[in-house]
Amino acid sequence: MLAISMHLTLFALVYILITGVIISEIVKKFKKQSTQIQENLGRIVSMLDESLSGIRIIKAFNATQLVNNKFANEVNQYARTNVSMAYKNELATPVSQLLGALAIAGLLLYDGTRVFAGHLDAISFLEPNA
Repeated sequence: MLAISMHLTLFALVYILITGVIISEIVKKFKKQSTQIQENLGRIVSMLDESLSGIRIIKAFNATQLVNNKFANEVNQYARTNVSMAYKNELATPVSQLLGALAIAGLLLYDGTRVFAGHLDAISFLEPNA
């Protein structure tokens, strides 16, 4: 590609850099939410363990409703985080496809204007072995 056009090469490299930054930010958010989901699940298991091992104490102090509310809040937070992660996971493929399509469209638009302006030969751009 460098042999065809220096401008085309620079455009492609800048676009790849920008796309890489966007993808790395998406991956960071995935990792953060994944960690949060694991922590929520750990708290849920810990609450279950404490509740089951101390069921007599909970009943003796009539704290069943309090424990149930804490557990319900933790499960709701886990569910919200999990659904949010699922939404982002479902959006990952279309976003990457959109970025790829925009790259191709940008390259074609940029080089199309260069061909029409006479700065680049159309045959050299279209031939893979130029």
